[in-house]
Amino acid sequence: MIPKSKLLSPIILLPMLTRVITALLILPFPLVGWAVAFILDSLDNPVWVILGKLNQTQYHWLDKKVDWAVYLAMFLALVSRTHWLLPTILLLYRFIGQIIFELNHDHRTFLIFFNFFEVYFLWYFQPFGHTLNALVIVFLLKILQEIWIHQTSVNILNKLGYYRIHS
Repeated sequence: MIPKSKLLSPIILLPMLTRVITALLILPFPLVGWAVAFILDSLDNPVWVILGKLNQTQYHWLDKKVDWAVYLAMFLALVSRTHWLLPTILLLYRFIGQIIFELNHDHRTFLIFFNFFEVYFLWYFQPFGHTLNALVIVFLLKILQEIWIHQTSVNILNKLGYYRIHS
């Protein structure tokens, strides 16, 4: 948990609100909105950890909550244009993975509970047709993104000493 005084500080609050508000772009412009959400999600880690002085547990607690604004917009964009069953199952699967991660704080959890929901979203809205090749490309790109978010950026911040200093 993050102390209320820290949570309400501008360096924490502004990126958080920006991510939540820009998630609304996903509704009319699914791929553009997702790209903005992805960029902001990639930037919040160093901002919240280095400038906001959150430790790793606090960062992930907040990040996973804000992710749900993006997931909700993605879900609404999907179900307004297609069926609801598969997106619902994939989103629930991701939710279970995030709950387990909240309990064990082990990044390997996301290897088992991979974000198939986001893969489906990107595959559905990408402009090259709903082919197996497109699905494989989206899946591989998503794997690279997950490696960056859950391994590379964490390792860089650890080497710089930020997670250890503020834990």
